[in-house]
Amino acid sequence: MQKTTNILIVNDKPQNGYTLVEILCSQPQYVLRSASTIGEALEQVADFSPEIIVIFIFKNGIDGHEACIKIREENLYSFPKIILISDHCLIEDRLKGYAAGADDFIAQPFLEAELLAKLKVYSKLQRIEELEVFKTTALNLLCHETRTPLNGIMLGSELLSEVEDLPQSAKTYIEMVESCGRKIQQLLEKISRYCTIKEGVTLNLEEKCICESIQVVVQTLSVEKHPIIRVSCDRSIRFFADWKLLREVFSYILNNSIKHGPLSGIIQFCCEQISDNVVITISDEGPGIDQTSREKIFEGLYSPDILHHHKGAALSLAIAKEIIEQHGGTITCGRAENGGSIFKIVLAPTYEL
Repeated sequence: MQKTTNILIVNDKPQNGYTLVEILCSQPQYVLRSASTIGEALEQVADFSPEIIVIFIFKNGIDGHEACIKIREENLYSFPKIILISDHCLIEDRLKGYAAGADDFIAQPFLEAELLAKLKVYSKLQRIEELEVFKTTALNLLCHETRTPLNGIMLGSELLSEVEDLPQSAKTYIEMVESCGRKIQQLLEKISRYCTIKEGVTLNLEEKCICESIQVVVQTLSVEKHPIIRVSCDRSIRFFADWKLLREVFSYILNNSIKHGPLSGIIQFCCEQISDNVVITISDEGPGIDQTSREKIFEGLYSPDILHHHKGAALSLAIAKEIIEQHGGTITCGRAENGGSIFKIVLAPTYEL
């Protein structure tokens, strides 16, 4: 059964919209409603929850731009796509429509094939955006609601581990509960951090030497034992950045290389100035990452084998990507000459943040 799409048509001159209604009535996937005033349109938006709103703009007719603005102001909790239809198709008319919050502009007379193609695209986009917001809200809710019971599990297992004369089997189970609880806690913290960074953060910019931040990260790694880390950095490289966030990025990548590489291996951490850019590379001697995974590991919650994975969900790398991009830079993953992985960060200190 085909999923339907609710479409609201805002038009105070129905005789000029007969063609559109006739076209859409022949498409069973569309459910139609109409409004002839801005007030009626707002009521229909609240009651009908349209995925797409089509607004006709005619001379001496309803102010379609005002209707668009009002809908965007009032309809805070859904994401309808707004298409303006008008016989005025000059660039200034289009720009005025986009400034009012419209997603697209169709000039009359329109082609049926083009109209249906656009409705199909915008119907899909609207659902994707709505799903993304739902996932973010659900993840935030999950992190918040599980914090208290998880703290109870962690505290309970810690207290039980201090009980004397427990049989070894009981101690083993307590350690298992504590270990699993810690992994869940770390995952939820990463999810919460990812959602926060994804929404955008205010950068606290300060001019510093990048070598100092790299050394701080290497000296404060969260693992007791790790491969040899060799740092090669030009100490004259200084630029403005949010160094707390950049250190977070360096830490994530280093810990990723340590987790997936041999304990006896070598990790190369290099930083150099190439033209106007600062280029940072971190390479390891691990098994490497296949081409398909290299293209997806920065997406967040990614695992090539979701049913059997045990080394994380790439959230750290997704957070790193968001931070670097908010600095106006790029981060990529490739295959090192020795077969391991190499992460490359390119920052432009002259980028206007």
